[in-house]
Amino acid sequence: QTCKVWDTRAPTSSTLTFTGHTGDVNGVEFLPSDNNCFASCSEDNTVRIFDIRASDELAKFQGPASLGASAGNGSGGFSESPSDGLTSLAVSKSGRLVFCGDSEGNFS
Repeated sequence: QTCKVWDTRAPTSSTLTFTGHTGDVNGVEFLPSDNNCFASCSEDNTVRIFDIRASDELAKFQGPASLGASAGNGSGGFSESPSDGLTSLAVSKSGRLVFCGDSEGNFS
């Protein structure tokens, strides 16, 4: 339910903790366009964008139904919400797009 950042030069304790997710965090990836920001996905069906400099959440995206088109159903969203939420994510090279998937094979 939290994302922690460690300084590898002093790995005995985390330097920053980001909260907001209400389920287990399953994926984290830095945004290529801004190495001070990262995206995370969770079992709570949300993708969140955090800023390390501000130690704050910048954006929250509710999924899976509202994130966009999924493979297979053509309806512009996932057919149903899987019980284990979002399990993976990737960020485009520009940092403008975030892709996420679930254990049912759906992606957005």
